[in-house]
Amino acid sequence: MKSREGIHLDAEPLAIEQKELEAVLESGIFAVSSNAAKLLRYVCERHFHNTAEGITEHDVAVHALGRRLDFDPHRDSIVRVEAHRVRKRLQEYYETEGSYHPVKIVLSRGQYAPRFMHAETIAEPDAVVPARLDESGEPSAVSTAAGTRRLRAVAWSIIAVALAAGLAWLFSFRHKQVATGPRELTAAIGGDTVRILAGRDSGEYVDRAGMRWSGDAFFSGGIATAVRYYSLALADDPAVYEHARTGDDFGYDIPLRPGIYEMRLMFAESAEVVILGAVGNGTRSFRVTANGAQILPEPDGRHMPGLDVIADAGGSNTADVKVFKGITPAADGKLHLRFIGRNQRALVNAIEIVPGLKGKMQPLRWRANETPYTDQAGNLWLSDRYYRGGRLSRFHAIVTRTPDPNLYEGERFGSFTYSIPVPAGGSYTVKMHFVENYFGGWAPAASPPRIFSVYANHVPLLRDFDVSREAGGAVVALTKTFRGIKPNPFDKIVLSFEPSTEFAIVNAISVEDESK
Repeated sequence: MKSREGIHLDAEPLAIEQKELEAVLESGIFAVSSNAAKLLRYVCERHFHNTAEGITEHDVAVHALGRRLDFDPHRDSIVRVEAHRVRKRLQEYYETEGSYHPVKIVLSRGQYAPRFMHAETIAEPDAVVPARLDESGEPSAVSTAAGTRRLRAVAWSIIAVALAAGLAWLFSFRHKQVATGPRELTAAIGGDTVRILAGRDSGEYVDRAGMRWSGDAFFSGGIATAVRYYSLALADDPAVYEHARTGDDFGYDIPLRPGIYEMRLMFAESAEVVILGAVGNGTRSFRVTANGAQILPEPDGRHMPGLDVIADAGGSNTADVKVFKGITPAADGKLHLRFIGRNQRALVNAIEIVPGLKGKMQPLRWRANETPYTDQAGNLWLSDRYYRGGRLSRFHAIVTRTPDPNLYEGERFGSFTYSIPVPAGGSYTVKMHFVENYFGGWAPAASPPRIFSVYANHVPLLRDFDVSREAGGAVVALTKTFRGIKPNPFDKIVLSFEPSTEFAIVNAISVEDESK
């Protein structure tokens, strides 16, 4: 069964909620580029990923409104102002064109966690209502107005009754979804997922992708320190790198259930940190072992005698991620990590351990957007990451020839690169998703058309590429697949997008390990 808006009333509640959010944002009451729209989308996406209860004013300011990490809510009231604006616009929307929707979004005063109010049935606006006829045999204006008022009264009476039972059902559904949701969204420490912010005091942090991180835990030795960056390149969430544990020899003994895991170690070197006795490109180098086996640098000697974060990342104030597959706990049920300084103290900013696949990296997917997205096949696409340069743009054109048009609702454009960390060695399949939304879409066709090139570690993948020509028109989805891509000596796949006649673009990227 469908509502007037085409929403399947028997669909999964989460899918209905996501469609309602898009309907609200596309209604015209919310301007797509406005801060109010950004705030509403951010808090709703957090709701969809079961992390809305932890939203703070600082989270909204930094992740939704683009404020600096040192945002002070006592000095800047923008979040409270925009939240008030969201409440007024939602009220206006549901008093007009959204009055008969089967679900309504509510943002209560003093809270940033939205509620989705479901109703089992709502009367249609064109339902038959007994009317008094005028002399021509048509319903009189007085009768029509009265019928409309009675209709609205009946509709809201039904809503009131339905919500009393529906709220309990919705709570139980949401509670069940938390318990059985994707493992990537489980607690920061517990079960088979671990996310640790090294050097950070106890407490939980929810990153911009909705992932929960714990404060520092399971460590021995070293010193906790705060790190400040003027800006931090290649970081999907700079707050993850704001603290570190450093020392000549320190370790983590992390309890894990039996199984295979994938681990990401995260580092960043601030240009403000001055260390004497620098060697090579950076200011320090160090080794890392897991259960006694050296994992950084690689034992095959491909790297320098120690990990030099600045050289590995390509500069200071740049996030560096090292990925390891096939991680398993030792016989005592713990993963034993050691960080050993070579010429200076070792450091680590964050540790992430998630369930892995035997012999290969988990598929990595993200879209050029500020929020994650789950496609029709149930795959999670993270928010935009690993980029340097370019700008993000959003649009709501109807993209054809794809089961997932929402995957293409944002794009990165300009001259830019993606530096994608992968496990050492091996080869990878890279898929890039494109749609030409601008030229031939809502703007006139380009003359000459948009042409750009794409390179992987300086090897050309696409030369003089025209999305519209290859897709067969504007606003048509196009996927380009490249196999056998090898990482560079720093275990990165660097994708470079270089404009020719117009800015380069990309909408989404995935990387899959080709190991058997």
